[in-house]
Amino acid sequence: MLVAEKQQYSYYPQYESDGQEPKSRSHLPKRQQKTQIQTKPKAKNKVKPIVMLIVIFVFSCITVGRYALINQNHQNMLDLEKTLNHEKNRQQNLRVELATCGDLKRIEEVAREDLGMDYPTKDQVQVVSLPSDISDEANNKGDIQLAKKTVIEKIKEFID
Repeated sequence: MLVAEKQQYSYYPQYESDGQEPKSRSHLPKRQQKTQIQTKPKAKNKVKPIVMLIVIFVFSCITVGRYALINQNHQNMLDLEKTLNHEKNRQQNLRVELATCGDLKRIEEVAREDLGMDYPTKDQVQVVSLPSDISDEANNKGDIQLAKKTVIEKIKEFID
């Protein structure tokens, strides 16, 4: 196997052939001098981009969190609207059922067919008369109510 020799190439003719840099850089152009000088970045310059990344990350997390909250609230609203529509339908059905139950013909039909009820015969009817002293008490209560109405009316007339 044939292997080529390793040679160290010099990119600048000013350098010596052994690969070492000359001690004086004054003879190099300014552009080359700047590339040769390497300065360490200050700690301040390293911290600023990291802080900016952290701030951007925090704001993006807050934004994503808010969108998640908005989406959750929207889902809750849809569920509530669905429940509301279901309850409206149920209420409408109950109103229809109430209308059918409130019909006297329907009540009579249910009483006859389902409960086996019928109109009473003359033998089943009993007439009851109230004693006279109970009716006197009822008349006295009616007189008191009339007296109260007249007093209230007198006060209204006095004010007017």
